[in-house]
Amino acid sequence: MKLIIFTISFLLSFHGMAQKVDLKKSKFLYVEYRSQPYKILLASDKVAKKLDNNKRNCYAFSTHSRRHTPGGIKNSPVERPYNVNKKNLKKALKMDKGILLGTGPKLKYLTEDAFNKKSKNKNIYLLIAGFVTWEEYHFVGAFEGGWWNKPSKVGKAFKLTDTFKKPTYGIYNRLKKLGKGAKPFSNVGFYLIPYKPQYD
Repeated sequence: MKLIIFTISFLLSFHGMAQKVDLKKSKFLYVEYRSQPYKILLASDKVAKKLDNNKRNCYAFSTHSRRHTPGGIKNSPVERPYNVNKKNLKKALKMDKGILLGTGPKLKYLTEDAFNKKSKNKNIYLLIAGFVTWEEYHFVGAFEGGWWNKPSKVGKAFKLTDTFKKPTYGIYNRLKKLGKGAKPFSNVGFYLIPYKPQYD
């Protein structure tokens, strides 16, 4: 009996370890937006594949989270489908401490050394792109190997681009077109979302 419990515990702990992002080996993007420097994690495609399971929708997948609804579980402005609109979605993302970059952000790209000289902030962010349509929102996430799309909780994640593309107006429209479902999407914009490693 003890052997069975030990085996199960070991397998669970191994699975949890496998889910973690190795930040020492990860790729980062360093940018400055409106005079503020940010460190953006571009996790590997291997991480994207591990995040791809039936328990995550597009938001949970893109933000490496286990929470499917922007803005919280109980008090989210987009908790119910009939509340989903651009205004409420932006409010929900603000509640998650999201930083709106817009659809064509003017970013200054920094080296790691330049970033470290400008910032003492240890926070790490994830780069996502958000869209909205009637009673539905959708997100895609940036990874080292490209922009990934998770169509639904049960849908399999796949790449929208073969390589990572920097956030521009052209790329936003391309992602919106490639990631759309049955209904056309309206613009919400690129966002930086705080990275929480315990969610991986």
